[in-house]
Amino acid sequence: MTSSAIVAAVLLGTAPAPAAQPAGMYAYLKPSVAPVPADCKGAKAVAGLVQVPLFGDDSAACPVARVGDEVIRLIDLSEVLAASHESRDEAGTSEKTGADQKVGPALDRLIQARLILEEARTMGLGDLPEAREAYALYEGQLLRVALEAEVTKDVKADPAEVEKMYREAVREWKVRSVLFAKPADGKAFAAAAKTGDFDALTRKAVADKKGREGKADWIFARDAQPAIAKALRSAKAGFVSGAVVMPDGGAVVLRVDDVRFQDDPKARKIAGETSLARQQRLALERFYGELVKRYARVDAALLKKLDWEAKKPGYAALAKDPRAIATIQGEKPITVAELTKELTTTFFHGVDNPIKQKRVNKEKDTTFKKMLMERLFLKEARVRKLEDTPAVRRAAEDYRNAILFSLFVERVVAPGVKVTEADSMASYEKNKSKYSYPQMYKLEALDFATAKGAQSAVERLRGGTDFQWMRANAEGQVKPEERSLSLDVAEVLIASSLPAGLQKALAGASSGDYRIYAPSEKEFFVVRVVENIPPKAQPYAEVREAVANAVRDEKMKAAVKDYADKLRAAGNVEIYLARIGS
Repeated sequence: MTSSAIVAAVLLGTAPAPAAQPAGMYAYLKPSVAPVPADCKGAKAVAGLVQVPLFGDDSAACPVARVGDEVIRLIDLSEVLAASHESRDEAGTSEKTGADQKVGPALDRLIQARLILEEARTMGLGDLPEAREAYALYEGQLLRVALEAEVTKDVKADPAEVEKMYREAVREWKVRSVLFAKPADGKAFAAAAKTGDFDALTRKAVADKKGREGKADWIFARDAQPAIAKALRSAKAGFVSGAVVMPDGGAVVLRVDDVRFQDDPKARKIAGETSLARQQRLALERFYGELVKRYARVDAALLKKLDWEAKKPGYAALAKDPRAIATIQGEKPITVAELTKELTTTFFHGVDNPIKQKRVNKEKDTTFKKMLMERLFLKEARVRKLEDTPAVRRAAEDYRNAILFSLFVERVVAPGVKVTEADSMASYEKNKSKYSYPQMYKLEALDFATAKGAQSAVERLRGGTDFQWMRANAEGQVKPEERSLSLDVAEVLIASSLPAGLQKALAGASSGDYRIYAPSEKEFFVVRVVENIPPKAQPYAEVREAVANAVRDEKMKAAVKDYADKLRAAGNVEIYLARIGS
């Protein structure tokens, strides 16, 4: 997304989002753009205007407006339209001319953004230390990411690794289990079961009340407790485990009766993605090693003897130590002081306790490697001139302009925006529906396998039969584990969170009513509305801060627009766009 689109999204108060790009839509430009710029392709004359495709790479550079010396391109406009979810009709399909009547709101936001950015540059906001620092950090991240993408672009997943991970993920074991309260009993059983009759030993353990037989079932490693999954990792049919100690202090002994591998495309996809990520990490590690050899000299002896936990020279002294741990060709070295500062940021609450707990030195090697890798990757990215690639250049411009816009709002607009208690209370009264507790129900239900059973139950309940007695005694109910909805205990539920069919069934229901909800041909719920809790406004005191923030946002948008309108009135803005249509 372009910088203008990002800033326009700020003006909109919405986040950029993809939208459908309708085919057969065109932008019609005024003849004042003639001769058409060379980078505006796909243009043709139609009824005295210049027609270009609204969405298309060829026409992306076509100018739709000019603010001072800066041109607003068609791609800027199309991205703002997409970001604000404007439909084809909102984009304008009328045959009337005049940009204000067609894409006025979208184009106005773009013009506002450009005017604000131009004013921010004139004020020198981009030269502020915080702006320079934020931009430098972001540009460094951009370049490192671009280099990583270039290094790993041809890396593939390892087929053998994918297959191994996939089989581990879809492997199932059919197991029998014997559970023991005392681990010692489990160990004795496991030792005997290695060569003895598992079934006979199980019967004896149960009879002696030392063990309890579990249900024979198929289990996935991913669904099992970690200790059990570890015990079964390479198990084949006939395998008997040792006594696996469980979190509750007991133990379980397992016997594998069978092993199978289920077909699972999702698991194979995950295995492929995991292997690819691992191979990419390995490729980056190898590349890092090459860069160290090419550009860096590391004083390994100095790094090894550095001790931030020792009393001498002490942490404070090391924080000022200018000695170089690593020198980098053509760049500043990494000093002891810099590494100390970076280590400090590793610990959220400072380093005093980590020093006492002997945790600082453990972070030394990892932190140093991270610093050196970032420096070397940034150097190599600049050697390759990745900052000149279109993707990096555009992303950097986007971010620089977003910083400028943010600083302008913070320094110029925000100080003049005031929100009084009266403003907040007036907004609250006007928008009470936005600050309300939702519609809620307190429900409980019976689940029958047939419509006849459900209808009979409703009739009996309406006739005075106790609901809980009906739950305990009515025949034809679906087993609890087979129900698609659990409403055994009356609980308060938000209406909008209920299945659409249930919401429809409950429409107009009052407290004490019974309704039938049938999500399938095998389930017929008899739903009792214990209580219908209508929506009600939240007290002002509860939402006061949220209301004030909403009012502030609206005032801020209005203030930005007013400022931009004044700049527009005094500036040089030219609009080339006549209309958008088919």
